[in-house]
Amino acid sequence: MGIDVNGARFLLDASRNGVNMERCATLGRQEMHLSARRLESVFRSFSVDLEEGAAECMLDNNGCRGYCEGFLSRCGAKRITSFDNSAYEGATAVHDFNLPLPAEFEGRFSCVIDSGTLEHVFDFPTAIGNCMRMVEQGGHFLSITPCNNFMGHGFYQFSPELFYGVLSEKNGYAVERMFIFESGPDARWYRVAAPREVGGRVELANSAMTYLLVQARRTGVNVPQDITPQQSDYIPMWVSGRSASPPPDQDGALPLFTRCKGHLKGLLKAKGRELLRLLPVERLRTPFRRPWYEPYE
Repeated sequence: MGIDVNGARFLLDASRNGVNMERCATLGRQEMHLSARRLESVFRSFSVDLEEGAAECMLDNNGCRGYCEGFLSRCGAKRITSFDNSAYEGATAVHDFNLPLPAEFEGRFSCVIDSGTLEHVFDFPTAIGNCMRMVEQGGHFLSITPCNNFMGHGFYQFSPELFYGVLSEKNGYAVERMFIFESGPDARWYRVAAPREVGGRVELANSAMTYLLVQARRTGVNVPQDITPQQSDYIPMWVSGRSASPPPDQDGALPLFTRCKGHLKGLLKAKGRELLRLLPVERLRTPFRRPWYEPYE
């Protein structure tokens, strides 16, 4: 997918929050999908005023229009390695991520970035395992990936629990931060809770293209060959032999229109559109509800 305005925000935010991008690897040679003017605005939001022409230079990248190396250098990258299944875009290394990565790349990078590649790789377990092994201990894996309303874009769209399950302590990782947002240059981000924190599945039903942003740190020396997770709400059922209790209805986990349908129906008949102007309709309709999602300021 490349790096758009939200991807640029995420990578700058990550570099400000403990991610060392000095030795950086990208899955695919990623393009920059934003204008110089928008890129300048992103840097300003992090209190960085670029010198005149700097944004254009980042996007030009020594005559290779639109690739991400110039931008990543501004995020602290000193050495950038790009991996792809083909050399057609000038990637540094050619490798099919459906296959195990050569040992020479294991533990070599301080940061590995997936900016819309993993959903296009059929053998996802092998591909994510490759990424996890490429990161040095204490380094980070970052992902900008589709999670809802992207059918047909790639083979997959991913749920938060997949990343919480795979990038887990038993596999030598810890998810430090995860965000979700609906596509758009001024998108509002929400922190995503781990299923174990809320005692049930973290779900979403909406109608907009939606992305996940994942920041995970490698905590263990070794990544096991079998990184298979189990969905968290099944585990207590297998142990106890009883069905798990449904998650609590906190702060309107079900839409207010659903819970009060009968009352609202009568009121709407009486007041019509006048009533709609008095109700905070957008707040009631937001799909990002507690306890699963918290606004990120």
